[in-house]
Amino acid sequence: YAMMFKAHQLMYGSTEEQLGTVSRTIRKHAMLNDNAVMKTPISEDEYNNARYICRPLKIYDYCLVNDGGVAIILTTKERAKDLPKTPVLVSGFGRATAEIGATQLRDRMFDLYHEVLKQSGDQAFAMSQMTTKDVDHFQTYDAFSVHLPINLEGFGFCKPGEGLEFIQD
Repeated sequence: YAMMFKAHQLMYGSTEEQLGTVSRTIRKHAMLNDNAVMKTPISEDEYNNARYICRPLKIYDYCLVNDGGVAIILTTKERAKDLPKTPVLVSGFGRATAEIGATQLRDRMFDLYHEVLKQSGDQAFAMSQMTTKDVDHFQTYDAFSVHLPINLEGFGFCKPGEGLEFIQD
């Protein structure tokens, strides 16, 4: 992902300072969770002076715990009515994969996974009959801070190269 962010920098002029906003914001929101591992804020100076793990990513750009398992258990709307908690209704989903290119880094380096993200996003939006304008909450996997701007761009919430500017707002 360090190479992926370096490609983003070269293609779009993204900066480490912009990426620092992502890390600081993720920490700020994580501190609201009683189960958070890290409970102190990160200042802009702390981020800017942090050690590199793999340039251009610094220690704060990495999630401490990642690559865990995920299970989503779904049921019908009718069955969910009898459950003790208010259900979350799923209107659409999508799936796409880079296949062989993913293991050779092509998709990460040349289009930053934008095409794969667009394919899965297009499927989900078509199924739900929604667009990005209808989305009130966007949640994405954030093992590295660079995931957020790349995913915002790939799913169409902003144009390629504008993810970090989008986040700055």
